[in-house]
Amino acid sequence: MEEFSMTLAEEAKPVVEVEAAVNEQSFELLSRSIPGGILGGYVEPGFPLYYVNDRMLAYLGYTYEEFVADIDGLVMNGIHPDDVEMVSRIAGQAMEQDSEYEVKYRMKKKDGSYIWVNDVGKKIMAVDGRAACISVVRDISGEIEAKEKLYQEIVDSRQQKDVLQNILDTMPSGLLQCTFERIPKVTLINKTCANILGFADENAFFAQKEIRDNVLRCIPPADRELVMDEIFGVTEEGIVKSVSHRIVTGDGQEKWVRAASCVIQNMQGKKIYQVIFYDVTEIKTLRRKNDQWDMMERSALYTAITSAYPMIIFGNLTQNTCSVLDQDRDSLHTLDCSSYDAMVTGVLGTVDPAYREEFVKKFERQNQLEEYRSGCRETYMEHRQKLDDGQYHWVSAHKIKVENPVNDDVLTVSLIRCIDEQKNSEAEQNQILRTALGSAEAANNAKTEFLSRMSHEIRTPMNAIIGMTAIALTAIDNKERISDCLAKIGISARFLLSLINDILDMSRIESGRMILAHEEFDFI
Repeated sequence: MEEFSMTLAEEAKPVVEVEAAVNEQSFELLSRSIPGGILGGYVEPGFPLYYVNDRMLAYLGYTYEEFVADIDGLVMNGIHPDDVEMVSRIAGQAMEQDSEYEVKYRMKKKDGSYIWVNDVGKKIMAVDGRAACISVVRDISGEIEAKEKLYQEIVDSRQQKDVLQNILDTMPSGLLQCTFERIPKVTLINKTCANILGFADENAFFAQKEIRDNVLRCIPPADRELVMDEIFGVTEEGIVKSVSHRIVTGDGQEKWVRAASCVIQNMQGKKIYQVIFYDVTEIKTLRRKNDQWDMMERSALYTAITSAYPMIIFGNLTQNTCSVLDQDRDSLHTLDCSSYDAMVTGVLGTVDPAYREEFVKKFERQNQLEEYRSGCRETYMEHRQKLDDGQYHWVSAHKIKVENPVNDDVLTVSLIRCIDEQKNSEAEQNQILRTALGSAEAANNAKTEFLSRMSHEIRTPMNAIIGMTAIALTAIDNKERISDCLAKIGISARFLLSLINDILDMSRIESGRMILAHEEFDFI
């Protein structure tokens, strides 16, 4: 019996080894047979990469190093951004419950394209003791495409007419089909189209025979020729024409629609018109209001600019032309606008000679073009100029380069105004500043003189105190001499204290901290 047990034990060991070898080969065979591979990640945020087999890497077109670098070490980075949240939720719940999961999502390949995959995974314990998720990833792009193709075939079949009708009815745009005739008759209409035309549904529309047999009755007479030429003027397939026009609804309201038409073949192979349109009445109304607001804003801006600048000059430096905005208004002076050069030359003759050189440098046309080429966009100058009243005035000229959306011509706008009041105000301010400066200098001089006098006044008693102290030290045994020195030191000290009190009183007066005592006193 003992001998028999030893034989079984000896035979069992090879069986275990065989099973391990079979399992390993089966795993390898399975990983090679599926259109995809095996992928694993640690159960941590982003699922850091734990394992990926060569089959998976080859299927996606990566080497191991390329795959790790592309996903930045996180399995979730290889999933389509629109699918990440869904995959994280499903896989996360399975990991918490220690259960299997199955999910479909899009996975990125090395060339940047995405494939649909079916992922079946389960939580395991990694070799390093961390929780991990191992999943079998199978390419199902072909299945998805097959399902989509099958769905399209179902939609196209007559058995799915109800589904197609629901799709048509939920379209945000109106759709109708008409016979390929000069007077088009409606053969198909969706609910949205019926609603736009003022009917509750398709049945209510088809109940109106006069409109059903001639859809042009929904078009105002003024727009019918346009609709006939554009919408029902298409004769060949593959051509699409669109136009905005008005319609009259069943209850008599007028709306604006944007319509597009083309010629197609129906199920019987006959040509028909297909028209898709949508209601743009609100858009038209908003656009009209926006245009009104734009006009108001432009008018307000024009008023503000012309109020601040009585003369505005538009110039085309490239074409050597210029014009004055609102020449009928009272301007500062008369201009020669036959050309930009003529205008500058004419103005130069009225500029104070002291400013002419600077004026030419800043506003002569070629100089301006050179400035703009170097990156400058604005030029400003204040100068004296003789205006139409024959007197010299201070004038500011502010020239700005204007963006040209049409061509490369250099455009400018010059803002001109008289600044006499500003200059007079500046002169008054300068005078006030000069007066204040003089007062400050006088006060400073007074303080300097005061300090000089006070230093002299302080030095005198201090010298007496120092001198009497030195004499007293030399006659330490002479009481009479020491008594005389101490008396003189006391007199000088009291004088010095009185002087310091007077200085402090002046400091309090200057700072506004002097306190007056209301007491009776006798002058005698």
